[in-house]
Amino acid sequence: VLADQRRTDLLSDTLDKMKLLGLKPNDKTYSALILCFARKEESENAEKAFDQAIKEGISPSNGMYNGLIYSAAMKKYPEKAQKFFSEMLQAGIAPNTITYTTLIYAYAKNKKSAKCWELFRKADISNCVDQYLLEYMIRLCKKTKEAEKALRLYRRLEIMGFIHYSYSYNALIEALASRDDYAQEALGVWRKMRANNVVPDIVTFLGVLKATSKLGDLQSAYEAIQEMKAFQIPIIADIYRLLILNYAQASKLSTTSEAEIEIYINDSWNLLKDAQAQGFAIRASFINAMIKLYSGALREKEVEGLVLPLFEKYNVEPGVITYQFLMEMFNTIGQRERTLEIYDSMRQNGFVGNLHVHNAHLDAAIRLNKSDRVVESLNAIAALGLTPKRYFLKKLGQMKDLPDRIFIALQPFWQFANVRNPMSRFTAQSFRPRTRVVGKRMRVKYTRKRMKKGPPGKRLHLTQPVSQQYR
Repeated sequence: VLADQRRTDLLSDTLDKMKLLGLKPNDKTYSALILCFARKEESENAEKAFDQAIKEGISPSNGMYNGLIYSAAMKKYPEKAQKFFSEMLQAGIAPNTITYTTLIYAYAKNKKSAKCWELFRKADISNCVDQYLLEYMIRLCKKTKEAEKALRLYRRLEIMGFIHYSYSYNALIEALASRDDYAQEALGVWRKMRANNVVPDIVTFLGVLKATSKLGDLQSAYEAIQEMKAFQIPIIADIYRLLILNYAQASKLSTTSEAEIEIYINDSWNLLKDAQAQGFAIRASFINAMIKLYSGALREKEVEGLVLPLFEKYNVEPGVITYQFLMEMFNTIGQRERTLEIYDSMRQNGFVGNLHVHNAHLDAAIRLNKSDRVVESLNAIAALGLTPKRYFLKKLGQMKDLPDRIFIALQPFWQFANVRNPMSRFTAQSFRPRTRVVGKRMRVKYTRKRMKKGPPGKRLHLTQPVSQQYR
């Protein structure tokens, strides 16, 4: 009970009472002590409790090591958690599901998803995978936007037979809603959840509204709001933001008329006022949603005249998403130079761009034929460990007289771009085939043109059957 309530101040009194009653602490006692310190994020006290247990002659148990790993995870020390895990294995103690789940949690808090999946595979081999670990890995797919993995894990949950409650469905809905191409499937999971009579919570509707905001599906968003009212779930600030994003995406649809866009804009301003009336602080995310709404409607003048002054009005600092939406808007309307100016302003303010920012910057740089900025964008995306849009890579790969510095910057994305090596002495265009028919066979001679500084050409003889067109 003290561990659940994080009451570390009462632990010493409880131990004294045990001694007065003649009760000797055991491994479960110290497991609860270590867990209490871990939840309070007092990792040093957790290690002291572990050492005290060893001094009293208590053999370390699985629960004690799990508490140590959890204390390191709470302080974001994955290396320390891995050290405790190694000590546990050396002591001959077999890890259980809680051990692997806690260690994966330690690496997930530090955004090391590759290590998380490596540990999950080890847990799977050791038969230490249960419903909770599968649900946590599905939730991890949301952060890495790996919707395919989330679906595979969910099918495994169905085969295993799991308890139907909101956490299981919420994990999958959030993972699918993180991707534009899987947003419709997220709504399908929500409807399946309703069919199974599972009571939703606020996390459910946050995932559903995120999915509808990627589709511009206002009807489904309306149904979600009505269901929230039916279950008496209070509306939080993020609900207002997601509703504005729904209007923003709906305004981009080709079937949306100008009159409907005007209705969406007016209703979004009303939502902003309602959020403020409910006592919610107007954050940068609210204003960014309004920027996306106006940029989707291609109303750049109103963005500068009505929306951007909101940052000063509410004393809010713009963030990377603000610059992203502005750059994408000016790219869409063809103002490439303005896109580059916004990018420079972002860098001067000390922000590091995300993938969308660098894609917009790369698009403008390619169209304006600015090779230095192309190299800057490619290097920045490579530093993030991500990949630019394939369209840009193919466009650069098909470029004639590709500068050497762009070729070098493209090397991390070599498998996606069909790039001819400009530094090789002979290129594919330098081969000139000459053919002559001999009987029913054709002899093809390939020669290389002599380059300015290259050696003399060398003949390569090749025989192949004559096709119908050569006869």
